[in-house]
Amino acid sequence: MVIFFNMIVKKIISIFILTILSFFLFTPTVQAASPMFSFYPESGIVKRKDDGFTVDVLIDSDGMSLTEARMVFNFDPRLIQVLKASRNNSLFEEWPEDESSLDNENGVVMLTGFTQSGSGDLYKTSGDPDVFARIEFEVITDQIDVEIPLEWEFTGSDELFQTVLLADGSPPQNVLDT
Repeated sequence: MVIFFNMIVKKIISIFILTILSFFLFTPTVQAASPMFSFYPESGIVKRKDDGFTVDVLIDSDGMSLTEARMVFNFDPRLIQVLKASRNNSLFEEWPEDESSLDNENGVVMLTGFTQSGSGDLYKTSGDPDVFARIEFEVITDQIDVEIPLEWEFTGSDELFQTVLLADGSPPQNVLDT
């Protein structure tokens, strides 16, 4: 009787261990998104020069509360020029003029949104990314069927011209650096 009991206990322990191992081995791993800016559409080829094109800059805080978001990107001013940049005023309380720039000579676009911690609703993505800005471009090159790159400027020697997403905290941290 004792031998029979020991066999049942061993079988139960074996099934338990096998179940636990199966759970860890066969459970899919979910990777979380990270806070970011992105372009929509991500890329394309100009087919008709006279139509120009529009690009949305999307923001995703990945559930973090942000006090500031600054996007800085470069474009080739020999190929395109910015006609208009519109911001989504509902995301942040302030849009400092001294931290915004449309430079068609050097091919740089910078836009900053800011909400003081404790004085208003901080930006937090709920669901899909939001449109941070909409940029309208004019094509000035005669080249057709050429891909026109837009490049994020995440680094640089001047901190003011770096793309940042600052999470609420003391001190605020750039979540793009993590």
